[in-house]
Parts: sequence; structure tokens; C-alpha cells
Amino acid sequence: MVKTDWIAADEFRERLPHTNAAMQKFVMSMAAVHNKRGKKTLFGKDKGLDAYRDFELRLTDLKRAMVLDRLIAPNETAANVRDSIVFLIVSWAQIYPNWKDAYMFAIEFFEIS
Repeated sequence: MVKTDWIAADEFRERLPHTNAAMQKFVMSMAAVHNKRGKKTLFGKDKGLDAYRDFELRLTDLKRAMVLDRLIAPNETAANVRDSIVFLIVSWAQIYPNWKDAYMFAIEFFEIS
């Protein structure tokens, strides 16, 4: 059974407070997209679409938080932003290993190999 590394979690939160808060919501949104993809409500509304919209909002919030914590510059190139987000996801996965469905979506979306 894998467990959360609370010492690393505290260090991450202290060093990058805005990014930490944004990552919490971002990871949950990735898990929601992974779990709701292809599912519909009782009345036929696509659950995956709403989850994906939330994911895009959380991705934007994460980029803003990264700017506030000075991980990236406001005018950073898309490739560098992607690389920084992938690095954050990998770091987050080491601290919080139990979000397997979110990390599966991240591998798919960001094409992490």
C-alpha cells in the first residue's frame, strides 16, 4: 500500500503555496475527466464534457499559480510551461501516489513517457 509523504507535502506547500492549492484542484479535475469520460447523465448530458471544461479551468488556474510562485514567467513559451507542469505532476505523484486515475489522464494528455 502506497502512502502520502507528509514531510514532502509540507515542504511543497511551504515553498509553493499558490501552486500547491492549484495542484490539489488540478489533480482532482484530471481524475474526474478520467472517470467521467464517455458517461452520460440520466437525461443524456455528457458528464465527460463538464469534467473536461473544469479541467481546462484548473489548468489555467495552475499556470497563474505557477507565475505567482515564480516557477514560470508570465510570457513563458508553451513548451516550457508544458515541461514545468509535467515536472509538477511527477513531483506531486511522488508525494501523493494514490491518484492513479489522475496520473493516467496526465500521461495521456501531456504524452508523458
